[in-house]
Amino acid sequence: MNSTRSHYPVIFAFCLLLLPLSSGRTFSFYLSPIGEALAATAPVKSPRPRIGLALSGGGARGFAHIGVLKVLEELKIPVDFIAGTSMGSVIGGLYAMGYSPEELIDLATTIDWQEAFNDNPPRKTLFFEQKKEASKYLLELGFKNFKLEIPKGLSAGQKFSNLLSLLTIPAVGVTHFDQLKIPFRAIATDIVTGEEIILDGSRLSLAEAMRASIAIPFIFTPVEVGDRLLVDGGLVKNVPVDIVKNMGADIVIAVNVSTPLRKKEELQSLLAIIDQSISLQIAHSTEQQLALADEVITPDLEGYAASDFTQVRALIKKGEDAARAHAEFLRKLAESLNRHEPELTPPSSSQGIEAMPKGEIKIEDVVIQGNVKTKELYLLKELGIQKGETLEIPELENRIAKIFGIGFFESVGFDLEEGKDGGEILKLKIKEREPNTLRFGLHYDDKYKGVGLADLTLRRFGGRSSIFSTEVEFGGIFSVESSYFQYGLFNSGFFINPRAFYEDDFQFIFENRQRLGRFTDRSAGFELGLGNTFKNLGEVTSRYRWKKVSFTVDVGGPDLPEFKENLALVSLSSRVDTLDQFPFPNSGSTFQLTYDLADEMLGSDASFHRISFNYNKFFSPFSRHNFSWGVQLGTSLKTDLPTYEDYLFGGPDSFMGYEREELRGDQIAVLRLGYRYKLMDLPLGLGRAAYATLVFNTGNVWKSLDDLEENLELRYGGSLGLALDTVIGPISLDFGLADRGHQEIYFSAGYPF
Repeated sequence: MNSTRSHYPVIFAFCLLLLPLSSGRTFSFYLSPIGEALAATAPVKSPRPRIGLALSGGGARGFAHIGVLKVLEELKIPVDFIAGTSMGSVIGGLYAMGYSPEELIDLATTIDWQEAFNDNPPRKTLFFEQKKEASKYLLELGFKNFKLEIPKGLSAGQKFSNLLSLLTIPAVGVTHFDQLKIPFRAIATDIVTGEEIILDGSRLSLAEAMRASIAIPFIFTPVEVGDRLLVDGGLVKNVPVDIVKNMGADIVIAVNVSTPLRKKEELQSLLAIIDQSISLQIAHSTEQQLALADEVITPDLEGYAASDFTQVRALIKKGEDAARAHAEFLRKLAESLNRHEPELTPPSSSQGIEAMPKGEIKIEDVVIQGNVKTKELYLLKELGIQKGETLEIPELENRIAKIFGIGFFESVGFDLEEGKDGGEILKLKIKEREPNTLRFGLHYDDKYKGVGLADLTLRRFGGRSSIFSTEVEFGGIFSVESSYFQYGLFNSGFFINPRAFYEDDFQFIFENRQRLGRFTDRSAGFELGLGNTFKNLGEVTSRYRWKKVSFTVDVGGPDLPEFKENLALVSLSSRVDTLDQFPFPNSGSTFQLTYDLADEMLGSDASFHRISFNYNKFFSPFSRHNFSWGVQLGTSLKTDLPTYEDYLFGGPDSFMGYEREELRGDQIAVLRLGYRYKLMDLPLGLGRAAYATLVFNTGNVWKSLDDLEENLELRYGGSLGLALDTVIGPISLDFGLADRGHQEIYFSAGYPF
């Protein structure tokens, strides 16, 4: 299983580093130069001057390229050649294959860019056990032979790479970028030699070329091509004017969206100084290239960062405005060109490639590449695609996400090739991850203050579908747990899950809103679980748990109860989880029903029955608005629970308005209604969104069924809060009010353990 969510502080670095890099000295090297055979079939030279576009890198600032393209088409300026670097290669490549400016605008404004740069697989594709682990860790490092494997980049670009593959499906069968509607080149850098690599389609697909050109060092892993490691082309050439000229352009229009040099007052940190030292070389290289252009369009992007992927429309408009500022030159150019040839695109270079991806794909065959430890039959079974099957594009995307969600892979990409019988050959490109990992997490809340989490996980420990892990919590609480999980028994969903644990916790005892004492709650024991998991939906489990409990007074009077005893119980539970994401789900539900039986026959000093039920439902009928409701019910029937096993009432996880764990009892009933409003998107690199939250809850706890029958009085409370979905996890601040004059402030940061 995968820490499917390694919450790299990446993306904060992304904010700082997502800008084109360049060195002052460049080397030119064609990965596969155009030979005489290609020259013999090259398009016939038009009698009119041929126009080339050089599109620079610049991260999100590159959306301004779309605005420029829109104006060029309005003025009927034909484009004969395009070369792009980094984000310029993405916009330029899509335009070259046939996307219109209007289609590019539609794509740019509808794609969830936060999600596109997030490597975590969709939660719905995860196995149930993975869902429980998915949102606990901030950092994950692989290791092999007791040595840490430092990643080549903070992100493999999983979703972004597959997004490019989906968008370029119409270019299946293109073996050279001269075959596109407009001849195209992408610029990358060989990080091994420092050479400039001109990608022409002879070794990489269009999607792979774009991915290589935008592979920002430290952020995205390099793209391997033979002995070469390709990264962002901005390292050597951020505005490829000379490349366009060498393609045959007579007139070159350069669009420069590079990030400008920082001002003196902005150079106040080490990162700023490092960034500026690189940018100085960028500026020198860019000036040299721009001097070669016949016209330079530089959109006014002051105030926009390379990470501003939430400002797509504004950036496109800036590109339009900049192009219209060059209207006089462009109109004269259009008039001059129209005297020669009026067509927007030379017929000789157009291959009739459709702009938008086809709705369906017929899979003629499936080829899997890169799997060493993972059996091909297992992957084909999980992929579930039959030869000759026709798939909708979204379904193809889901199937690939499902393979990535298995957790054995650093990345799972795909490519399509034309088959012999009119279908497509799906090539699944797998890069296996190190199965052994170290993972780390952090959390803060009002009760435990700061808590750290460290985890050692060994995958395929005794079998393909097995995991051994040891997890340690430290800080406000201390616990150690070692567990072994073997699933897929008898080629089915059955699993076995033994574990051993030690925990040193504490609880407060309240009376009339006053703390009477604090208990130290220590326990050590083992558990054996047997069950059946239903893929990504849920599981049914039976468990035997034994633990030695020491529940002693730490602070408080001598009349408070203490326990030093053994607890043994059997448990039957059913759990379902269909949440689309966590935290802050937009849709889905969670369900849990558990029956516990503790008895002397099992080796227990305490005897009781307990039935617990929890259900939560989330739905978003309108954009930005999310509603939820949940219910918690619990009863020990006619038996008494030991104090350390009581139902706890109060706090964000139970009842807003009361202090955490303020009340306790053997019976509980809580109804909770929630509303969440999305205030804004957070900048890429900081997180996803900011929310306002509102909660109303009612319920109570009772010591026994007799107390419940005699007094059905309910308590009422609620809260108003602010929540942030950040790269370090959820951060929330809530103000709670409840009956009997209760007022509470709750604060937490980081993923809950």
